[in-house]
Amino acid sequence: MKFEGTNELPSLEFDEAIGHIRIFGKSIAIEHLDFWSPLMAKMVEYLEEPRDIHLELEFEYFNTPSAKQILKLLNLIDKRMSETKRNFVVTWHDDDDEDLRETGEDFSTMVNKNAIWRFKT
Repeated sequence: MKFEGTNELPSLEFDEAIGHIRIFGKSIAIEHLDFWSPLMAKMVEYLEEPRDIHLELEFEYFNTPSAKQILKLLNLIDKRMSETKRNFVVTWHDDDDEDLRETGEDFSTMVNKNAIWRFKT
């Protein structure tokens, strides 16, 4: 699954064969569900089979509605990984942005049942 980002929606690279998901860019669109709804539907389907997942998040910026969707995605994956005892690694890129780092750290405390968090600048 691949999605070429816009000025308002992030890009997505999802290599299903190895369970690597990379979301990067900006997520500020008012109609953000054009991006997040298909991804969430795909994840529900993809998570039916137990497998390891590496989620790489590299945002330049995202708004509050997008933050809710990011958290929803993290919780969905984390819950399934907890049930199946599979590995779930989250790599959070902050590009030396203190606000992005703090948000990632906040997310890691909200979604830390099974996930292994890595922070990169």
